[in-house]
Amino acid sequence: MSLMGSNYHPQFWNEETIRQLKCSWNINIIRAPITPKSKCCGGWFADPSQPIDNPWEWKSTRDREFGRLKQVIDASVKYGIYVIIDWHIFDFGNNTLEQGREFFANVSQTWGNL
Repeated sequence: MSLMGSNYHPQFWNEETIRQLKCSWNINIIRAPITPKSKCCGGWFADPSQPIDNPWEWKSTRDREFGRLKQVIDASVKYGIYVIIDWHIFDFGNNTLEQGREFFANVSQTWGNL
């Protein structure tokens, strides 16, 4: 099972969705795609005043997106579901490498002991 990108349908990035998927569909794995660059839907890099290739633009929404991811991971742990965390970059070149490293360092520090 896969969630839609974190900024496209955030209403499903919560414990109730995860519980329903576990109890109704009996899932045991879920993909959580963080979509960092998307001007249309307020993604991880979502400051419309910044150019699309600005590597620091993500700081405006990263806490919100990480909060969504936290809800999904915490609920998945609670219900025994394995989570695939996807730093879902569309074709925007290599200017997100450092942001991806920071993102996964944060993920590792937060859930690396599970």
